[in-house]
Amino acid sequence: MWGRVVFFIGRVIAWLVPDIPESVEVKVKRDWYLAKEALAENKVLLERWETRSKASITDPAVGRDWETEQFASS
Repeated sequence: MWGRVVFFIGRVIAWLVPDIPESVEVKVKRDWYLAKEALAENKVLLERWETRSKASITDPAVGRDWETEQFASS
């Protein structure tokens, strides 16, 4: 009988006390958000770069950059 009461109280305490502290959970969520934002930003930059690379193949004037112009003028 007492074993069941102790077991029940232990389960209630385990249910009430979180496994992960709130401060750690907030940091994990923040890191997850920042990683997601960084991936989205990199995806946009990659798409711009790919678009520019494709445009430079079809139209060389679009793909020119400062270094190419400096090299060509010397």
